[in-house]
Amino acid sequence: MESEGVRVRRFEVFANRDNLRLLNEYFERFNVPVADRGVPAVFVGSSYLVGDANILDGLEGLLQSYSDGDGSSVVVDELVEEDGAYGSEGSDGMGCLSFLAITVAALVDSINPCSMAILFFLLAGLLLLRKRKKALRVGLAFTLSVFVANLLFGFGILSAVVLTGLSGVFKVAAGVIAILTGVLLLKDAFFYGAGGFKMEVPEFLRPYLKRRLSKAFYGKSSSLIGAFLVGFLVTSFEVPCTGGPYFYVLARMADDATRMQTIPILLYYNLIFVLPLMLITALLYFGSVHVERAREWKENNKRLIDFVRGLPMIAVGMVTIPATQISEAFALFLNIYRAIGIPLLAVLISYLAYQYLSKHENRSKLVKWIGMASLITMIIAVAITSAQTANIRQAEKQKTNTSTLPSCTNPITECCIIDQLGDGYWDLATDLKAKGDCILITADSVILRCNGHTITGNGTGTGINISANWLVVRDCNINNFTYGISVEQTKKGNIIERNKIFNNYRGILFNAIPGNPTPSYDNVVMKNIVINNSVGIRILRADRTRIYDNYFKNIINAWDDSVYTNQWNTSYDCSNPNIIGEVCVGGNYWHDYNGEDLDSDGIGDTNLPYTCTIDSIRYILNGGDYLPLVDINGPKYHNIQAPTGSLPYDPSAVYEFSITWKDNVHLDKVFLELDGANYTLEKTDEYLGFDSNYRVEHRANYSISFTGLEPGTHTYRWYANDTRNNWNSTQLYNFTIVEDNVPPSIEIISPKNITYNYLNIKLEFTINEAASWIAYSLDHQENITIFTNVEAGTYTKYIYIPNYGSHNIIVYAKDHAGNTGKSERIYFTTKRIWGGVGNFRYVIMLY
Repeated sequence: MESEGVRVRRFEVFANRDNLRLLNEYFERFNVPVADRGVPAVFVGSSYLVGDANILDGLEGLLQSYSDGDGSSVVVDELVEEDGAYGSEGSDGMGCLSFLAITVAALVDSINPCSMAILFFLLAGLLLLRKRKKALRVGLAFTLSVFVANLLFGFGILSAVVLTGLSGVFKVAAGVIAILTGVLLLKDAFFYGAGGFKMEVPEFLRPYLKRRLSKAFYGKSSSLIGAFLVGFLVTSFEVPCTGGPYFYVLARMADDATRMQTIPILLYYNLIFVLPLMLITALLYFGSVHVERAREWKENNKRLIDFVRGLPMIAVGMVTIPATQISEAFALFLNIYRAIGIPLLAVLISYLAYQYLSKHENRSKLVKWIGMASLITMIIAVAITSAQTANIRQAEKQKTNTSTLPSCTNPITECCIIDQLGDGYWDLATDLKAKGDCILITADSVILRCNGHTITGNGTGTGINISANWLVVRDCNINNFTYGISVEQTKKGNIIERNKIFNNYRGILFNAIPGNPTPSYDNVVMKNIVINNSVGIRILRADRTRIYDNYFKNIINAWDDSVYTNQWNTSYDCSNPNIIGEVCVGGNYWHDYNGEDLDSDGIGDTNLPYTCTIDSIRYILNGGDYLPLVDINGPKYHNIQAPTGSLPYDPSAVYEFSITWKDNVHLDKVFLELDGANYTLEKTDEYLGFDSNYRVEHRANYSISFTGLEPGTHTYRWYANDTRNNWNSTQLYNFTIVEDNVPPSIEIISPKNITYNYLNIKLEFTINEAASWIAYSLDHQENITIFTNVEAGTYTKYIYIPNYGSHNIIVYAKDHAGNTGKSERIYFTTKRIWGGVGNFRYVIMLY
């Protein structure tokens, strides 16, 4: 989007891995502290804003500051150009649900013989009675009713799906209904009425409906309200049976559209949906089409209409069902087909051939049936071959990811496969960098100890893949993978503890194998720090997993839409502190839990259970955390550096203030109050991880400096709060700056008022305070600087006297307050000594 020279690009990061990787590159390039990273985030030029409040408060000023300059945004533009393949800038959240897709779906849905037939019936009688205006009003009332009813059904279904978080289930159900409807329509197209069922109003209901409609519209009590109610009733019956395209659009909006986007989309869809009804009403009213001819055309082309509706309905159903469920169903179908499909197909073809060829008149159709059987066989063979090829390629891909990894040696110094138990303990001896997968564990009962080392990926692959049972993965830092730790399906009894898992697409994944219903089970995830991932923990197929005493701070903290029961908290126990240092163990710390702790035990008591609900979408579908951890303690401080005592006034002096704050969850605001005014501090050396007791610690140094403080007593203290709004402050400190009007005192020790027989004279003196400048003047000449920035004390300097005779010397000094002092002037004499031996004269010069 561009406006007045401002270009805005939007990137969706919840479901788009490439965009998430781009966001992390922004964070790295802009040096955003790890603890401050999150969404929403705005990058303008060389500046950034993260968080709703910061964006609302600061975006206007930030844009204004750039509009006053040259408008450049070099850093952002460079990143976008480098990553031009990333998803989409103008994405409005609807992904591939384009204007064309909505239009096509609405047009397919609008071809509805049932509502058309009722409209024909309503208008036919009125037109025969020459009540054209009433026919127009009835037709429009009926059309409006269908429009309103379908619109209300859409809002109702969409709201229910969003509130329950069952968008995945709804997609599957909508897809199945659409496919079933399409199949039945195709059945009617080729075998009309076969099986005793037709996709129409049942025969036994038609006389009753005709009587009711006749009474409502051709009797004395006929009214527009009756037409409106009939439209509502018809739509109520139609939506569940023929609403496949509508369900497709609703399913896509449930995941992708914002609340404001759904209104115009549903209005547009339903306007297209009732367009044929409006067109029929207008054509019949103006006499362009005769009622009986239109009805006759509809009856004669029933099969064609069903065929035209059936194929798109099946296509819509296939598109609506998520690819994962389709692949699983297809894999299950192939397994069944391989076992019994081929024999049944052979029997069926043989039986049909026998039935037709047993009759003389059908023998001539032998060639036709042979051709059809050959075509069917070829299609099935191609499908099986394609599926097998896809499976082979997938297996090759999975093999490629791990076959290049060597077997591990203990201690571990490279990415590898732990394929043997060894002595049970495997130790990581150094930090690792991976291009894809790093550590794959296939041996049971292994204990992997990373010893605090970091495993860093390139944005792809899996940091640690658990493909065995009864493992322990401990003390690892796992960064920048597609999956930080992945537990493969059917694996059991594994423990993931005391790890820091950050900047991944999925922090922890419990995987699923298409076609295999057996979950992983009895695994434990505890005492981990899981931060800055797109999804903290993702459960596809796992049962009886215990997830407790972890720290979660991610875009989506937890996502579990499996049908199994996983435990998001352990039993309430106050015998040992939890991961954030509070007194009781229960569930997990969730950065977005907004409930309250009513009894100050560090456990939430309201808004239970925690289900990771974001924008009305619930991500933990079964159960939740009933004992979420709450931070009730404020930040702590140490290492204060600041002025103390009494200090001389110096306009150029720099006064440094610094402090270290730490919190058991996350620091928020830190500021210094100096003489009643608050100042924001610069944050450095930030750390978020475990302390020595494996509890969360967010720590940072804060500093600020001042110059030109005026004389007098100054008071100061630091304040800090955390993201739970727990505050703490230091005591009130003070220091005094004394205005100095007294010049420094200088006393010359040497030279003295005597005669020296040499010219290299020692100048020695004392000064009673620190000085920024010291100089001497010999015989009233210009000052010669000999020292700068010295403390009080005794100083010595040898000076050369240029000639013999009487001399004087004085020393000047300036203190840091700008006061200049001087010593007494000292007078002394230098004299040459002459002597001789025999006829020679000589000079003795003493130095």
